[in-house]
Amino acid sequence: LYGTKIKELPDNLTVGGNLNLYGTQIKELPDGLSVGGDLSLSYTSIKELPDNLTVGGNFYLYDTEIKKLPDGLTVGGGLDLYGTQIKELPDNLTVVDYLDLGGTSIKKLPDGLSVGGDLDLSCTSIEKLPDGLSVGGDLDLRGTPIKKLPDNLTVGGNLNLYGTQIKELPDNLTVGGGIIGY
Repeated sequence: LYGTKIKELPDNLTVGGNLNLYGTQIKELPDGLSVGGDLSLSYTSIKELPDNLTVGGNFYLYDTEIKKLPDGLTVGGGLDLYGTQIKELPDNLTVVDYLDLGGTSIKKLPDGLSVGGDLDLSCTSIEKLPDGLSVGGDLDLRGTPIKKLPDNLTVGGNLNLYGTQIKELPDNLTVGGGIIGY
C-alpha cells in the first residue's frame, strides 16, 4: 500500500503475502490482522499494535512511534526494532529468524526469549543476558555494558564481544562460529 491514499484497514484482514505500509497515512492496525509474509510499518504514525497480530515473515518497525509489543508475539521471520521507542520486550517473545535491537533503549531481555537467527544487541543498554539464552545465528554484543555471559549460553554463529567488559567465558559455552574481540 506504499504510495496509496488508504487511511484504514478492515478488521480481520488476512494477507497471504507481504503488507507494506511504509510511509502511509494509516494510524492504526485492525483487530485480527494476519500477514503471512513481511509486514513493514516503518515511517508510519501507528502508535500501538493489536494483541492478536500475526506476522509470518519479517516485521519492520524501525522509525515508528510504537512503544510496546503485544504479549506472546511470534514473528515467523526477523524483527527489526532499530531506532524504535520500545523500552522492553514481552515475555515469551519468539522470533524465528533475526532480532535487531541495535540503538534501542531496551535494558533487559525477557525470560523465554527465543531467537532462531542473529541477535543484534550492539549499542544497547542491556546489562545481562537471560539464563539459558539460545541464539541460532550470530550474537552481537559490541558496545554493550554486559560484564558477564550466562552459563550454558549457546550461539550457533559468531559471538562478537568487541568493546565489551567481558573478562572471562562461562562454563558450557557453545559457539558454532568464531569468538570476535576476546
